[in-house]
Amino acid sequence: MAQDYRAKSGQITDESRGALPGVTVTLLNEATGVGSDRVTDAEGRYRFDFVDPGNYNVTAQLQGFRSDIAEECARAATRRRHRRSGDGTGDGR
Repeated sequence: MAQDYRAKSGQITDESRGALPGVTVTLLNEATGVGSDRVTDAEGRYRFDFVDPGNYNVTAQLQGFRSDIAEECARAATRRRHRRSGDGTGDGR
């Protein structure tokens, strides 16, 4: 039996595209309200493994940064990842 593996990952950066380590990233399932936290590594990267299908909110918080900027970065990183992975049309966007 084949296993289905789903992950959500991204990178958090500041306005100058510098990596932001130590950011707490939260992935929240909109339907269930269940969330999970990860902390970005030295390169600002985070990864959530074995993510169930569904709609999720991704937020990020780091002391000294406005949370709305961190949230915008987290959403943008997620969108970039999805474009690179393709949408099933074969165009790779």
